Amino acid sequence: MEKGTQSMDAKAHLVKMMQVAVETEDFYQPYLEYICQQQEDSDCILPYMHDVILDRLRSLSRFFQLCPETFFLAVNTMDRFLSLVKARPHHLMCIAISSYNLAIKALEPSESSISAEDLVRISQCGCSVNDVLRMERIILQKLQCDLQAPTAHRFFKLFHAYSVVQGILGNDTAMQNTQLESSTQKLEACLCYFPLTLYKPSVLALALLTHELPNASCEVHNPNDIRWMRIVWDIQRVSQVSDNDLVSCRSQVSECLRMYSSPVSRMPHSRLTWIVSTRTARQLKFSAQISSDLPPIPENRVLNSSLLSDGDTDESCEILSDVPDIQSSPSEVEVDDSDDDKSSSARTLVLNTHQLASLSTDDSICVERKLFTYEDESLAYCPTRIHGGS
Repeated sequence: MEKGTQSMDAKAHLVKMMQVAVETEDFYQPYLEYICQQQEDSDCILPYMHDVILDRLRSLSRFFQLCPETFFLAVNTMDRFLSLVKARPHHLMCIAISSYNLAIKALEPSESSISAEDLVRISQCGCSVNDVLRMERIILQKLQCDLQAPTAHRFFKLFHAYSVVQGILGNDTAMQNTQLESSTQKLEACLCYFPLTLYKPSVLALALLTHELPNASCEVHNPNDIRWMRIVWDIQRVSQVSDNDLVSCRSQVSECLRMYSSPVSRMPHSRLTWIVSTRTARQLKFSAQISSDLPPIPENRVLNSSLLSDGDTDESCEILSDVPDIQSSPSEVEVDDSDDDKSSSARTLVLNTHQLASLSTDDSICVERKLFTYEDESLAYCPTRIHGGS
């Protein structure tokens, strides 16, 4: 009886928190529809730029191991500012880093806080610390120092807790935490997909819950159990989400998660550049600059110095047996330059069997041979000396 009373109290408390968040949601909702209407050739922020910036903020959150709410609050702060100010693309990264730094100051404890210097250096945002601090003051002025927005992550935690109280996710706390962490990562990915930023946070959170809850409940209960639908209806009623918005947002979530989980690799939009000192740059090996794809070497036609080492003359003759005999004096060597392509990566040295046998120990052949060409630099062994064995 006592356990049932506690469950009812927890349910009533969660419903009250949902109602409070829904009441303030409209005030903090950004309006970015104008970004979809911008022309490609205009000097304005485009949807793909917005996605790239949020993806970089998400990477920073992973790197610094901050709480997920910091990322969601930073995104809300940036989008609300973009709703009030028409910014240029070259200002977008500075706005994002400044919003992220404000979210860190608002949510992260002081002992784990990150300095603006470290944030600017690691994010490689291209602006100075003074630029970030000045942008922070502008953002706070435009938003009237109000950073208490109900984010999609906060809504999803309330919805997930309501599902736990209803018993649809079982009694294993570790499994419940794992499910919440996995769903949070998917919610972060959804936030980096511009069409989903146009929905309210409650709609996005509920759409993701309808996507995740059936599979999560099947791990605990019978696959035919549809009690999760009753929970979704209760949350939808409290959150005042219409059926049209929920269905539309859920289709977008499914599309986003399909791309998110796709095994097909995609080229990144941004490039991470590592900054090293001059001393470190001098110590980098030259081999790191050489391409790993080398041109194929023709078989049985290239003569290496190792083939003519002492005691290996017979094997060398066998390797070059496919080369037709050349009627020339024993001291002559023929270099095959018949190819008209001057940019070939190697020159082929051809010796027949009689020429190899006639080489005395005092005879030597100096031939300039290019091994391969890398960009504008030619790497060559010059000269290559071939000594005949007795």
